[in-house]
Amino acid sequence: MPNQYAFYSAADFVIDDAFLKCQLTPTPASTDWWNRWLAENPSQQEEWNKAVQLLEAVRLGLNDYTRTYLTPETEAMLLSRIQATNRLHDEEEAPTRSLWSQPWIRYVAAASVVGLIGIGWWGQQSFQRRAQPYQAYVATLDESKIEKVNQGDKPLHFQLPDGSQVTLFAKSRLSFDHFFGKKNRSVYLSGKAFFEVKKQPNSPFFVYANELVTKVLGTSFVVQAYPNDKQVEVQVKTGKVSVFTQNDPSKAQKLSNRELEGIVLTPNQQITLNRQELRLARALVPEPQLLAQPTPLPAFEFEEAPVPQVLDLIEKAYGIHIVYDAELLSSCTLTASLSEESLAQKIKLICQAIDATSETIDAQIVIYSKGCH
Repeated sequence: MPNQYAFYSAADFVIDDAFLKCQLTPTPASTDWWNRWLAENPSQQEEWNKAVQLLEAVRLGLNDYTRTYLTPETEAMLLSRIQATNRLHDEEEAPTRSLWSQPWIRYVAAASVVGLIGIGWWGQQSFQRRAQPYQAYVATLDESKIEKVNQGDKPLHFQLPDGSQVTLFAKSRLSFDHFFGKKNRSVYLSGKAFFEVKKQPNSPFFVYANELVTKVLGTSFVVQAYPNDKQVEVQVKTGKVSVFTQNDPSKAQKLSNRELEGIVLTPNQQITLNRQELRLARALVPEPQLLAQPTPLPAFEFEEAPVPQVLDLIEKAYGIHIVYDAELLSSCTLTASLSEESLAQKIKLICQAIDATSETIDAQIVIYSKGCH
């Protein structure tokens, strides 16, 4: 086996042809070769791991971290190598087999501008074996970082230095700098956690989870981002949060200012990131809950009540926008008791009563009706 690898640094590995082939298009033979080499050269395991983390950091756009090891030219070279590998295999397999059907690759995102950091998936086998986003995030933190790990079956509750509350679910971990709350309020999640963030308008709170960034000023929400899940989910309980992907071209601006930008979620809304396609989809949470109100709302007991009035009450109670034609429904009335029904049941019963249909589009409920006579 080549002796020069015994002296390689992480920066040397990431520009090595054999290393890149093993990471981009792994084969049983290449995997076995490197496993045997690492077994014979355990002193190089740390540099190898750091190189794998560097590739992941490039994909995630962690420029501050990657630039401590790599030049902009090297980053551009890595992106070009990824693109070239993707094009080569695409041409070899077309037209008889689609690229999507290959077991060795899931997705590779195009990036044609030098310096634009953001790479898609490098292959199913490599996806499982390479450094996960959480590991790449943690590698950017100081050695004095704090990590909370829940290896049990019950939720773990703790308080962050700024007073924010966290519930960390099973098989999850959360890391943050020892100076959290002083320099910034950023945490790094692998798994699932519920956050109740203490409001500090001048200091946004960030949750980095796989390829998604969640930004809040003061609210409560759930983030689920297990390492091998195909999706990342964020659900809002109270307040507002904004979300954007790590490869968002305006990420730097969204991280630096105090405003909520990107896709903004409100209570009873959720966002799902498809990690293969880096596609975001907004929807209602599975079971929307009644929101706390400054003053109590009327009960959901109706007798010959105008349907627009009923829908407006439901909209306020759940904080969910309901779209309908007010003119068409102006002559529709409802007599019903809906106090015990879920939101979905309420809408279903109303639609049955007025011979209408409904669907949910982008976290809004749309009601279709021909009116009442």
